[in-house]
Amino acid sequence: MIDRRKDIYGSILSSCPSWASIRSQTDFEIRLIAQIKRVSGKITRSYDLLINILHDGKVAVQEVSTNALLPLWCPQRHINANGTFCIGLRADSSVNDAASAENWWRALEVFLSCQETAFESRKWPPTLQLSHGDAADIQLRAEALAQKLNREKDYEAAVAYNEGPIAGLSRHVSRITGRLTNPQAPCMCGYTRGSQIKHRKDCARDNNLCLVVLENRRRKAELSFWRALTGKLTCCGTIDDCPIRKEISNNGHTSG
Repeated sequence: MIDRRKDIYGSILSSCPSWASIRSQTDFEIRLIAQIKRVSGKITRSYDLLINILHDGKVAVQEVSTNALLPLWCPQRHINANGTFCIGLRADSSVNDAASAENWWRALEVFLSCQETAFESRKWPPTLQLSHGDAADIQLRAEALAQKLNREKDYEAAVAYNEGPIAGLSRHVSRITGRLTNPQAPCMCGYTRGSQIKHRKDCARDNNLCLVVLENRRRKAELSFWRALTGKLTCCGTIDDCPIRKEISNNGHTSG
């Protein structure tokens, strides 16, 4: 296997933006202070970060300050169990040249901006939220389909706010068939045969992808992700709508 760390390390260094002040460099590690400007013009808090180019070519970044601003582990704030940041789906393995390195820095910038929002509002920006675990791939697949069908707003409302027709119908997917019930009803996604909107049974027969079905699958995958963390994660208490926090609260305990 070719060791690409040197090239990746060089691309990350050469693409370093003005809001990141490098403090030290060692073999495949970069220590820096990040302080970005938000849309409002406000400068964020100073984040003491460490970037590490791993042996498999992945780029890991995490907070290393003894006076940490972030939780050690919080899925709702997209911080992994080992403290590394999840700045985007497979973003850690996407750097292969200068252009992709710049994209990586932009993703980190958005991530830190979202952390500031989460710190102030106790909520992650809903429209910048990517589902956890396997649900992330389902969400991206559904978003691509929503764009194709001109239903982006409907799908965004379902994921971010649990509102709209897709959210409402996602609870009416049969556990047996995996398709929407009431097969004689028109398909809400708008699939057509000629000038006529297909019925749900026609979409099922033609094996058309369905936004409602995909959203139902995403929700099940998201639920499975959180259930797998039961007993493994102590709520950090910084996000109000955290499923772990709600579970503790429902059991009669406080989460801090």
